[in-house]
Amino acid sequence: MWLLVLGRVVQGLGGGLISVALYVVVGHRLPQGLQARFFGLLAGAWLLPSIAGPLLAGLLVEQAGWRWVFWATAALTVPAFALVNPSLRGLSRPRGHQPAPRGRPLWAVGAAVGALLLHSGGQQSGALAVVLMTAGLAALVVFAPRLLPAGTLRARPGLASAVALRGVAGAAFSAVEVFIPLLLSHERGLSPTAAGLVLATSAVGWMAGSWAQARIPAQQRVPVVAAALLVAGSAAVTASVSALVPLAVCIAGLAAMAVGMGLVHPVLSTLTLRLSEPHEQGANSSALQLSESLFTTAVLAVTGTLFAAVLAVSPASAYLAVFGVAVVLAVLAVPVATRAR
Repeated sequence: MWLLVLGRVVQGLGGGLISVALYVVVGHRLPQGLQARFFGLLAGAWLLPSIAGPLLAGLLVEQAGWRWVFWATAALTVPAFALVNPSLRGLSRPRGHQPAPRGRPLWAVGAAVGALLLHSGGQQSGALAVVLMTAGLAALVVFAPRLLPAGTLRARPGLASAVALRGVAGAAFSAVEVFIPLLLSHERGLSPTAAGLVLATSAVGWMAGSWAQARIPAQQRVPVVAAALLVAGSAAVTASVSALVPLAVCIAGLAAMAVGMGLVHPVLSTLTLRLSEPHEQGANSSALQLSESLFTTAVLAVTGTLFAAVLAVSPASAYLAVFGVAVVLAVLAVPVATRAR
């Protein structure tokens, strides 16, 4: 088990390094006019394997054994490196480069510990849950702002608002997506397969949004449109908690939120690169992704605890509570979106 955990840690480190480095390469290699289209394609390159991957993994497990899933994944890194390596030639350190603050690694560790405490506290009960979650929130409050651009938590116009919007929007979507399968299977009586098909609509919606954003001339309006879709979608999902509301409303709401995320993700990536000096693109791209991770971790820990506490009283109230959090976050995303430009 410890070897598996260690492998996941190394995988996470590699994924974080690759994602940030990819943003920097895009910022240095592609003109601004092509960056939005590239990030849209990147979303498809992530979503398609996320749909096909579980199916292929299942076939490998049945035909060859579970170890071959990991061997095949590792083997795919070889052709991936061969394809990417030519684009890295000739890249040099940008002018004006300054070393990162010495305390940044410690701040990152502190934020990670805070997220871990929040996650652990959400799985406990009683006083232990309160202590762990309080300590986790305190650690995030202390360390997370040091990893993000100044003014992120106040949604200062410009880069800070773009980073803040990535976090708020991602947390709103995750708060819905995590609890949708439970609602569909436990309250609406859908089979796991049918619930999975409903979730697949979110992947299709995300891809549609990513494709569309690159073809919208007025890119500055996209964040506001995306935030509005998050509000409408989360409200529709919340309404579908009632058995009187057709299931189609829930599916449409989830799809609307996914389209909104597909719209806003590439635009915020492009905006972050545009608002950053060349030597700042790495740090700001990292902050963009950290914002989503930290916001989502905190919100899921809180909503998970809230759901467990209310579930014993009333299942419907539990779903209303967590989806209500998503609605509040989506509404907050609207004014933040108006400043992300």
